[in-house]
Formats: sequence, structure tokens, C-alpha cells
Amino acid sequence: MKFMKRIAVFTLVLALAAANLVMPGIAAGADETAITTAEELASVSGSGNYVLMNDILITGTWNSPEEFSGTLNGNGHTVVFSGAVVTGGLFGKLSGATIKNLNITEGSEANVFYPAETQADFPKYYFGTLAYYANGTIENVTTDVDADIWGYYNSYSGGIVGAIWSGDLTLKNCVNTGDVASGTYAGGLVGGGTSSATSATLTVEQCANYGAVSAPNNAGGMVGGLNADCLNLTIRNCVNFGEIVHRSGDQGGGIIGWLKPAAVEGTANVTCNINFGMIYNLGIKSGKSVGIVGAVNTNGGAEVNVTGNINYAALAPVDGQTTGTVAAIVFSDVTKAENNYTVE
Repeated sequence: MKFMKRIAVFTLVLALAAANLVMPGIAAGADETAITTAEELASVSGSGNYVLMNDILITGTWNSPEEFSGTLNGNGHTVVFSGAVVTGGLFGKLSGATIKNLNITEGSEANVFYPAETQADFPKYYFGTLAYYANGTIENVTTDVDADIWGYYNSYSGGIVGAIWSGDLTLKNCVNTGDVASGTYAGGLVGGGTSSATSATLTVEQCANYGAVSAPNNAGGMVGGLNADCLNLTIRNCVNFGEIVHRSGDQGGGIIGWLKPAAVEGTANVTCNINFGMIYNLGIKSGKSVGIVGAVNTNGGAEVNVTGNINYAALAPVDGQTTGTVAAIVFSDVTKAENNYTVE
């Protein structure tokens, strides 16, 4: 049985590697606007159709496109932040946009990353390497940027997207290798959600995270947490290799830290995922360190299914620092929890 599980893991990892090999592509089509400089990338707007023709180097203060609803084909090229000052992410808001075939990384010069601030009366802070807010489709995107906004309370940070907002969001065949840190919610791919996304669906499929993820509250390998911020959730065929650290007694999960569908009619499916990352609770309070799903609140009747997942991570205390509840797959009652395995 262990041998078959390891074969399944090896097959999934190979499939993810092949799916996420983003190589430089071909010339711009007749309906595409070619992008060759950082200035041209900063000027993309509206519902236009754009394609990168070469790698882009961003230095100095980056004026990110504030709201984009079109298509950007990275064409296998790489955007490099080097000596840059970036607020929010490469983009501000993605509103029904499609971003595909793009790599984002850091160069040799140190960068400074700031979160975007919203709601002046009760500030919230967001950072995502690609965008701080997003709905739409993100496919074949890789990121290797340390998305650290640890010092900001009530903040959301994601290796690719800070938070889903006001519409459905799908991430497919995406990989993050940068470390992610936030003052509240941190996720290897998506930090969390906003109250405007309570009727939306978040789908994360065939994605991988290699970066360390840390937050005082909710931290997860794919998604930090959704606290009544999303009606429906699907995370499937994903793998986390990064360590998960939560520090003040809340939840840490190898795949998602905290899950609460937005309404009783909501549905969440966490299916066929693998976690290799150690999970630490370094806080003084008791908390939950869990191999797949940190904690669940079914919100009085929402359907939550956790099936076909494998946890390889040890959950034992490390130097006496891990306290509270540990569980191999999921903590809290769910609608269905079956065919899940822990392999030591």
C-alpha cells in the first residue's frame, strides 16, 4: 500500500512539473498588443489583449496597472523585480482577467514590497505577487518572490494572489516557490478572501507550493483561509512542500488553514492533494496544526468534503514549541472525510 501511494505521489509531482514548465513562445497575433518594456506593461488597461515578447526588468517604483479585465499572455517570459518598490503586486486588481504563461521572480538587487491598503475606516492590507485582488483565470503562472507583509495586522498575502474578490477565481497549473508571510492570512497561492466574494467560487487545481508560509492566525500551503468569504471552494490535485508556521493559536494546514463556506448552501471540496510540509504552531496559545485542512466551520449546514488526500508531514512537537491540537488530515467535523492517508 505504501508503495502504491508513493507511486501516486511521484506521478502527481511529475505531472505538475510538466504542466508548469513555462517556456518562451511565439510572435504576437493580429489581435494582440506586443509588450516589450516595463513602461508598456505598466500601461496595460481595460479589456485589452496583450502578449509579452521578451523578459521584463522592473526597477525603481513600480506603478502597477490598477484594474485589468483583459488577457495577458506571458508567452513563457519572465518579469523580474530587481531594486523595485512594489505596492500590492505586479497588478492591482484583476477583474475577470486571464493571466497565463507568465513567470515572476526577483533579481540580484533587493526589493521593497508594500501591501495595498483598503477600507480607510478599518484598514485591511493585501499583497499578491501577481495581484492583490483577483477574479478570473490564472493559468501556467510561476512566482518566486518573497511576499512578506508580516508587520501589518488584518492583512492577506499570497504567493500569487492576495485575495479573491467579487467574482469566481480559478488557478490552474501554477507554482509558487517564494516565501509568504502576513499579519493575518497567508497562503502559498492565495491569501484569503474578501466580503465581496461571498457568492463566488474559488478553484485551485494542479498547483504546487514550495515556499514557507507563515502568519499569526491562518496559514495554508494553497490557501490561508476563507472565513465566510467564498460560497464554494475546490482544491484538487495540488501538492505543498513548504513548511507552514502559525504563531498565535489559530490554524495551520498543509493545504488550507481555515475554511468556513459563506452560507449553508455552500460547498467545499478538498480532494486528492498531498502535503509534505511540516506544520508548526509557535504561539503561546493552543492551536490547530493539521496535515490537510486546519479547521472547518460548516456554518450551520454547508457541505465540506475532504477526500483522497495524503499527508506525509510529521506533526509532532519540535523542541517543545508545538502546542495545541494536531491531526493528520482535518480537524473538526465535515460532511465527508474518506480515503485520506497519513504516511510516516
